[in-house]
Amino acid sequence: MEHAEKNPYAAPGVDTAPPAPGSEGPLDLDEQLAETRMNFFVRAGAVSSAVTGAVLLFASLQLWGAFGLPGVWQAVPWLMLGLGALQIVLAVKIYRQRVWAAALAAALGGLISLATVIWFVLATSSGFLSLLALLTPFTEIGAAIMAGLALPSCRRAAAARRRLAADGFDVDF
Repeated sequence: MEHAEKNPYAAPGVDTAPPAPGSEGPLDLDEQLAETRMNFFVRAGAVSSAVTGAVLLFASLQLWGAFGLPGVWQAVPWLMLGLGALQIVLAVKIYRQRVWAAALAAALGGLISLATVIWFVLATSSGFLSLLALLTPFTEIGAAIMAGLALPSCRRAAAARRRLAADGFDVDF
């Protein structure tokens, strides 16, 4: 039985034994770091979520400035404001390639777009026509799609961060 010599110059926690025959062996440090780089879908998911958050924020401000809502409907601008802020926070976390943020943005995107379509119909039937209210469902659907497309890249980056952390490298930016 052969004994593999331990490389004294290897990074801490890196297995320097030769890979078993027929296997690729562990990824080297450069390959693991390359897996943490963001691609187009992560950037697009983050940007589209941020744009959607901004549109929701502006729509809530427009709604406050346009007219006062009676009763329970006064909660709508506050809800839009909160969801817009949440979208911006999710955009930052998607940019950091967090799996939970991309999954939450994709799931919430469909629900928020449905709610904003209903709100647009209600507001338009009451005589309030808003371009922002018309634009919001489309930006939300785009953000949901792009966040869903960013999920595989975020998962790949999270797995690479876990492997690097196990090897003693802290790359959890």
